[in-house]
Amino acid sequence: MKFKKKIAFIVGTILTLLLILIYISFNGNFISNFLVSHCAEDYLEEKYSQYDYQLQEVQYSFKDGLYYAKIISPTSEDSRFSISYDWLGNLQWDSYESDVLEKFNTIRRIDEQYRKYTDHVLLSPQNPLPVTNICFGSVQELDECEKMEDGTLLYEPFGIDISKLKLDQIFDNEELGRQAGYLVIYLEDDDISVEKTMQMLLELRNYMDEKNVSFCAVDFHLRRPNDYDEAINLIKFKYDDIYEMNLKERVEKSMKQTEYYYQELDNQKQKEIEASEAKN
Repeated sequence: MKFKKKIAFIVGTILTLLLILIYISFNGNFISNFLVSHCAEDYLEEKYSQYDYQLQEVQYSFKDGLYYAKIISPTSEDSRFSISYDWLGNLQWDSYESDVLEKFNTIRRIDEQYRKYTDHVLLSPQNPLPVTNICFGSVQELDECEKMEDGTLLYEPFGIDISKLKLDQIFDNEELGRQAGYLVIYLEDDDISVEKTMQMLLELRNYMDEKNVSFCAVDFHLRRPNDYDEAINLIKFKYDDIYEMNLKERVEKSMKQTEYYYQELDNQKQKEIEASEAKN
């Protein structure tokens, strides 16, 4: 009986330890959390004492096993970043440069602002277009213009110049849309034709104008329901190009350029696959 009790105690202890280990692997441990909090406070005092940065919280990520100290500023919405540590409190990464200095937080805030601005119109039941679940507005960065394989630009550059962007800079939605806003719209219809594309582009412009929501360009994708083999795709088709006179010529030109661009991407992926297979 005593032997069985010992076995039961050992098994119970092992199971308890396993449960604790599983919990720690997903949630971290309070000792490391406490340690990282103190390390982050010391790090802020040492490196960023001239700012009003504050430690908001420490979170554990089971994906990489690191602890992330979330840093905020009470006077600057865009001055948020993270400092990551291992479980012993050793510094791993400081995202201040990318998040704050390189304006990642700022451009993300502006992008979210523009998306909210367009969502209430694009996702409205009043939208006359047969949109799918992929339909939103986004903000273009000036240096993100897609290029062809020979280096030529797929479309005329537009967008926000990150180098001139200021922390916490405020943008009027209408101005933001004209300067850098673009729509990503996937539509479904049984008629996959240039004429249908022209009709939908004109409907889109008229509808957005009626709602006083501005945009600079649109990623336009027209497909058949449940059959995506045949489609019409236009990348960054400009708002200023959406008018009736000679619209067919502009649409066909954009279609050809976009199709050629996609083919180049497919060719590049195939080359990478073949190179990887050759190494193995």
